[in-house]
Amino acid sequence: MAGIRNGKELLVTMKNSLGAGAAIFKALQKEEINVIASSGFQHGDEVHVSIVPDNFEAAKAVLDGQGVEYAEQNVLLVEMPNQAGAFATLLQQIAELDVNIFSAYATTTVKLSALAVLTTDNDAKVVEALSD
Repeated sequence: MAGIRNGKELLVTMKNSLGAGAAIFKALQKEEINVIASSGFQHGDEVHVSIVPDNFEAAKAVLDGQGVEYAEQNVLLVEMPNQAGAFATLLQQIAELDVNIFSAYATTTVKLSALAVLTTDNDAKVVEALSD
């Protein structure tokens, strides 16, 4: 893998209403906080959004100022090539370490790289095994 590091994400749960997500991301933008990765899904009448900001403490302050409820979660950030099978290879490598993955999503860039965001039951073991 190109690189692996520990990170943090904000887990936002909110009522699914028109423009709610846009308001959060606009508030982050206003404070010049870059979102490195994000994922979201709807469940019932709620939306769950994961946000990995480049400035975690500043992002928390923005969400606090907006009155947004969130939880914090440690994640692994894994840089990998943006090519067919790269994500599958990463997940297989972690499985071979006998480490359980709780959540996983990836984002890509036009620079032919990708970033996987993972939560596991043994981050330290994954970092040690996959570090260059």
